Amino acid sequence: MILPTPKTGYKWQQTFNDDFDGTTIDVSKWRGGYSHLQWCNDGKCANTYSGIKVRNGVLELQPTINTTDFSKTTRAMVHSGGLNAADAKFSQMFGFFVARMKMPKHAGSKGYWHSFWCLPLEKTNQDRRIPPKEWEEIDIQESWYDNDIYQTHFDLHDTKLNAYTPKYPIPTVGDLANEYHDYGLLWRDNGTRNGTMQPYFDGIPQGTPYQLSDTSPFWEKGIYIILQATACHTQADNVPVGAWNYETCKCDSTSSINNPMFIDYVKVYKEVTNGTPIPKYKCVNGVCTRDDVNGTYLTSNCDNICTPSPPNLTCQITSCPPTNILLNEQTNISASCVGGTAPYSAQLIRDGVAYGSLIPVTGNSITIPFQAVNTWIGTHTVAVKFIDSSTPQKICSTSVCNITVTQPKYKCLNGVCTRDDVNGTYLTSNCDNACQPTCPTPICNYTMEVI
Repeated sequence: MILPTPKTGYKWQQTFNDDFDGTTIDVSKWRGGYSHLQWCNDGKCANTYSGIKVRNGVLELQPTINTTDFSKTTRAMVHSGGLNAADAKFSQMFGFFVARMKMPKHAGSKGYWHSFWCLPLEKTNQDRRIPPKEWEEIDIQESWYDNDIYQTHFDLHDTKLNAYTPKYPIPTVGDLANEYHDYGLLWRDNGTRNGTMQPYFDGIPQGTPYQLSDTSPFWEKGIYIILQATACHTQADNVPVGAWNYETCKCDSTSSINNPMFIDYVKVYKEVTNGTPIPKYKCVNGVCTRDDVNGTYLTSNCDNICTPSPPNLTCQITSCPPTNILLNEQTNISASCVGGTAPYSAQLIRDGVAYGSLIPVTGNSITIPFQAVNTWIGTHTVAVKFIDSSTPQKICSTSVCNITVTQPKYKCLNGVCTRDDVNGTYLTSNCDNACQPTCPTPICNYTMEVI
């Protein structure tokens, strides 16, 4: 058997083992049926070891079938649970749970339901049809009413039904009834309230770890082991009132008679320290820092929870436009920023209002050109706003530059249209064609005498 790799600083310690080496079931480890379980008639269901044989180092589960009266059909089942932790034969929170089993032959058959599963202790209701709906259940291996001979189900019901239900193994290894295989559950303490669960097949992880909900009150009480084979899941003496009713599923005698489920062993392990100091980490000012005494995380990245906040975004003007600008003149403003998270975008701000569109910033500085069109005539303030890429975004606006945009003025001087922004009365460079040159006197007074 191959165990998963333990966490750094830990090793595996066996906490439960049954190799079924005797000739009868070990009652110090197992109860029959649904006995001593709170959700089964307040713990009063019968302690029935029907359909169970222990021989040749193997536990055989063979359900009884009555093809004329399905209510007489009885499951073969043992479990390690109890009314609470003190009453349970065995229960545990976190660890590796594994059973080596050979499936019943069920190619093309109907009605055979067999499983290696676990429930949290102290559940008071297993009937999911009526409140309180206590969904929590982990089916490490479950095959029911189908004829898939190559894969089985891993059915995890967390705070909702079918929270995680992959089929495995991947890749397949042939008919699961031909050979013994290890079906396992790695329930890992990852620092959260209830940890993660993942199926294993012959020592190989299947699927991905599933993070259990922190809102469930049951997982932290630990889980107990159930081994079960049922020819047809119907109301039987050891099934609680209100249980699921599958009487419409007709049992197939060819698959349910002389076709047991074989269990070679059941073992459970937990991770314990191996004497090597276990590094622990905590967040200090956004930095994952090792602290073996007060740390709460077991990974050097603090489980990706501890992320330093980007430094504040600051910015400044590096070059203002000229103070006085003429109408239609092209000019620009330059600014830079530091901090935040690159890449940045920038935008021109006029009189406190965004002007134009956002512009991508190359690096951390930008020069924004603009033209002083008619709407710019007068005195204004201009600045640059930077926006970074963090979530939520950081925004920074620079200090302002003051500018005055004027329109050139002209006047007539000795018949010539001359620019004079102070005393000029014309707004065009030709003085609106009103400024005509004066004719020189000697030329204008010249007369031509015809001889």
